[in-house]
Amino acid sequence: MPPWRRSEPRGLRRDEELLIEVPCRIVDSTGTSLPDAGTAVVVGVSDERILVWGVARVPTQAGKLLGVVGRSRLLSAEIERAGARTHVRFGFEEGARLVVDAPRERHPEQLAWVLSADPGRVGQ
Repeated sequence: MPPWRRSEPRGLRRDEELLIEVPCRIVDSTGTSLPDAGTAVVVGVSDERILVWGVARVPTQAGKLLGVVGRSRLLSAEIERAGARTHVRFGFEEGARLVVDAPRERHPEQLAWVLSADPGRVGQ
């Protein structure tokens, strides 16, 4: 299949596997280069990085990679459930933060679970 028709997210390194990806909306992106609140994105977690893509316009294509953060910079990942919605708050070094919101059925809490599986780096 030609590279422009791949459904896998762009921005992954060779042999890098995406552990989880969740479609959501940005609530807060203070101190990051990511888009402003209200932007629809897909957040993915690999062994080493958190990746954020723009939502693909065509389902068979990957969205544009908007930014990457090394998991080593992550200080916290917290889950806040509010009815049918779930917020996940990521705290990074230098006071940067990313908060995303998704419907509960999309399982955004898996983002924090995956990140918390790395002992010593992230508290929940």
